[in-house]
Amino acid sequence: MIRCLVSGILIVAWVLIGDSQGEETRVDAKEIKIAPAPAWAASARVLSATCDDIGRLADTKDRFGATVVLLYAVGQTSNGWCPEASYERIGEFITRAHETELKVVCYFDTTLAEEKFFQGAHCEWAQQDQSGKPIHYQPKHIRQQRYAFCFNSPWSKYVASAASRYAQLGADGVFLDNPDYYTFGGKKSCFCANCQRCFKEETGGHIFAVTDDTRLKWLGKCLGEHISRVHGAMGKATPDRPLVVTANICGAGPIRNMRVLGPYLNVLFREVGGGAELRKTLEADLRACSGKPLWVIMTTPWGDPPETARSLAAQLEDVLGSGACPMVWATLPSWNPERPGFGETSIYSESLLGDVVKKFYLPGSRTQK
Repeated sequence: MIRCLVSGILIVAWVLIGDSQGEETRVDAKEIKIAPAPAWAASARVLSATCDDIGRLADTKDRFGATVVLLYAVGQTSNGWCPEASYERIGEFITRAHETELKVVCYFDTTLAEEKFFQGAHCEWAQQDQSGKPIHYQPKHIRQQRYAFCFNSPWSKYVASAASRYAQLGADGVFLDNPDYYTFGGKKSCFCANCQRCFKEETGGHIFAVTDDTRLKWLGKCLGEHISRVHGAMGKATPDRPLVVTANICGAGPIRNMRVLGPYLNVLFREVGGGAELRKTLEADLRACSGKPLWVIMTTPWGDPPETARSLAAQLEDVLGSGACPMVWATLPSWNPERPGFGETSIYSESLLGDVVKKFYLPGSRTQK
C-alpha cells in the first residue's frame, strides 16, 4: 500500500513492496518537499502559444483575457511534435510576455523523445520490456518513432537540466507532458538495467520476481521522484521565485493519475474532451487535491466553426463552474504527419472561436470567479 502524511508542504511517503509470494518489505521514499504554487496559478486563464506568437502577446492578454501562456517550444530533444526553438528565442518570448504582464509556463515532454535522440549512450536510457527491447512507437501525427525514456536513468537529470534552463530564462513554471511508463503488448513496466539495479538496492529483491501490482507501485514512486528532481532543479535556479510544476496526469491508469502523481505537483493538470459528466469529474478532482489549483486543457475537436464554438463554450462553462482553471488551444494542433506541431486555424483568425474565449476569459465576464 501507499501511505502519505500531509503537513504543510511536506509529504512523507513510503511503499510496501511485496514479492511474488506475497511477503512485504517497507521501502522508504524520499521526503517530498513541495513548494506551494504561486498565487496567480489559482485563477489562471491559459492559452497555448509558440514562439511565432510573440507578436500576438498583446492580443493574448488584452483582446482575449489570458493571464498565462503555455509555451510549446523546446530548446532540445523534441518528441517529434512540439516545435523546436533556440533557447535565445525562448528567452526573448518570455521577456516579451512578462513585459505584457503574462506568465509563461514552458512545455517539455518528460518521457518521449524523437528517434534521432536514440543513439550512443542514450540507448541505455530507454525504457525496456521484459526481453530488453527499447520501448518505442510511431503516432499517426508525426513522421518518426518516439522512444520512451526511463526515470531511473540519466534521462531524469537531462529533463531536470532543461527545466532549470527554462527557469534561468525567466519561465514561471514547467508543464511535463506524457508522464508514464509505456508498454505495448506486454507488462506495463520498465525492466532496464537502471530499474533492475535501483529496485535491488532499495528492496533487496528482483524486479522480475515481484507481482505486477508491486512493481507498478514502485515505478509510480520512481516517476514521482523524477518530478521532484525537476522541481528541485528549477527551484535551485530561481530560489526566490515561486514556480508552477505541473504534469499531464489525465486518465485512470495505474501510474498516470491524480492519486499517484498528484502529491508531487503544486498544480494539477487534466486533459478532457467534454461530456455530460465533465463538471462532476472536475469537482471530484478538486475535492481530492488538497486545495491545489487544477488546470484543464480543452481538447474539443475543431471542425465546423459554429459547432466547435458551441462545444468549446459548453466545456468552458463546466470547467469554470467547477472552480478549475481552463487552458484553450489558441491554435489547433496539427494531426498531419507532414506538418507536426500546429495548423492554421486559431482564435486569432476564426472570430466565432475567439468570441467564445473572450466571453469566458475577459475580466468582468459572468464566468469570472
